[in-house]
Amino acid sequence: MQHSQSDVALGTNGSWADLKIAEGLKKRSNTAQNLQFYVEEQKRLYQELPFSVLPGMRRQSFQRERSFSNLKSRSSWGSFTNLVARGEDQPLLGADDEFPEPGYTFPLLLSCGVALMSAFQFGYNTGVTGGINPDIIFPGHSDMQWAICVSIFAVGGPIGSLTAGQVSTALGRKKALLVDSFLFIIAGVIMALSVNIYALILGRFLVGFASGTVSVVVPLYLGELAPPNLRGALGTGYQLFMVIGILAADLLAFKYSGESQGLAQPGWRLLFGFTAVPGILQLALASLLTESPRWLLTKNRPKEAADILRRLRGSNDVYEEIDSICSASDNESGANTGIWDVLRDRSIRFPLVAAVVLQVAQQFSGINAVMFYASSFFKNVGLKDPLVGATLVYTVNVISTGVALVLMDTAGRRPLLIYSAIGMIFSSIVLTLGLMNALPFASMASVGGVMCFVWFFEIGLGPIPWLIVAEMFPAKPRPTAMSIATMVNWSCSFLVGLMFPTMQRELGEYTFVPFCIALCMALAFTLKYVPETKGKTIQEIQAELHLKQQKSMEI
Repeated sequence: MQHSQSDVALGTNGSWADLKIAEGLKKRSNTAQNLQFYVEEQKRLYQELPFSVLPGMRRQSFQRERSFSNLKSRSSWGSFTNLVARGEDQPLLGADDEFPEPGYTFPLLLSCGVALMSAFQFGYNTGVTGGINPDIIFPGHSDMQWAICVSIFAVGGPIGSLTAGQVSTALGRKKALLVDSFLFIIAGVIMALSVNIYALILGRFLVGFASGTVSVVVPLYLGELAPPNLRGALGTGYQLFMVIGILAADLLAFKYSGESQGLAQPGWRLLFGFTAVPGILQLALASLLTESPRWLLTKNRPKEAADILRRLRGSNDVYEEIDSICSASDNESGANTGIWDVLRDRSIRFPLVAAVVLQVAQQFSGINAVMFYASSFFKNVGLKDPLVGATLVYTVNVISTGVALVLMDTAGRRPLLIYSAIGMIFSSIVLTLGLMNALPFASMASVGGVMCFVWFFEIGLGPIPWLIVAEMFPAKPRPTAMSIATMVNWSCSFLVGLMFPTMQRELGEYTFVPFCIALCMALAFTLKYVPETKGKTIQEIQAELHLKQQKSMEI
């Protein structure tokens, strides 16, 4: 049977009329030849339709195309009749049929692994000053100068996080990560070769700025590369590599925390300068980084986005995911992404509040206070070297984060947050009773309280605020919203560091009481307002947040 030109003139520009013609051909497909023609025209249409219309396509059409995925090229007509003969009694896939969820692929793991080197850098530079005796670094400096050297890291952080959203939107996630690598290298060289305390302070500011950028770009990048069913595990990888970095700094301090006496004994210079090594390695592996397909779609580069998605998913069947991304992008077309625009946008105000509260809760949980007291608790049970005690705590840090990585996509974010907050509340009570000597074997109880507190923190409140903030926002305002939430996190970290000595002096054995109260408030907020984001699309999360917002307004 020959088809007339009117039947098959499916223009290369693509239109809905063309798609209807193809559907009409299918209805008349009472022979294998007609069905064969219909399938090939459907395939050609999907390739030729302008990408901007894809969000409106019915998913059933994509799934029909999937049902003929075994078809070969146009020249391989011979096998078509056999295919129809084998499957002619099987219905086409419907809109509600289930497909296997995408799993881990080498391109996905390699891209995420290279990006996570930046998270390692963040953790390393957070912990590097903890194992150093400040008296051996440029002897003669004042206590205030050393305090500035340590705390300037937390000054550069919020500045970097506030600019990260705009930078990653303009340059792309991949280039933003590579710029960070350059900053880490430059900062490492400055610190390793510093001639006075002021050069060291400059290097610390630069690594703080770079770490602030990392704290926005890496969770954003991981969330945009991962399929919904793997977002939890890959997002928790950020916290895992960060605590591995802290542990690495602590382990290196055993050997290199002494005086610097040239290349034979670099001492503290190697400890500070080591941050350049992962930066160099990340640049060397830059070819393994793929650009975020979501960012490419916002820049109207659909072909590149589709090619990258095929590599990341290990499948040619990426139409439904592209449809979902484009639908979300269409719904937010014209959305502004400036800081003030995001703050004024009522549609994302509630998720922004939720993200900010979780970031505040992370810092006001008292984790830094626990780390501060850990060495004294270990000393009380007979452990003379504080570095050994710190290493034990950081090891628990890493193990518990690894457990969280496994649980994140099975147990879910919200249950882990609740479990984490409850566990930390009870642990802080034990720590307070230990400080008051109100328990038998108070020193041992305090050590147990430290370990439990760290464990519960890394199970939930440690990784989830970084992960969930990347899941609650549409694509366009997401970088800026993450910048705002992360800037709040850094600012709270700086505030806790500034206020903690005063709290310790004024409250004494009751130091953990304010943190316990903050944890109770965080638990109440989570129970009432924080949604479950596991395995959900942005649209589903937004709908649930909107419902929670409406209920809170009714109350």
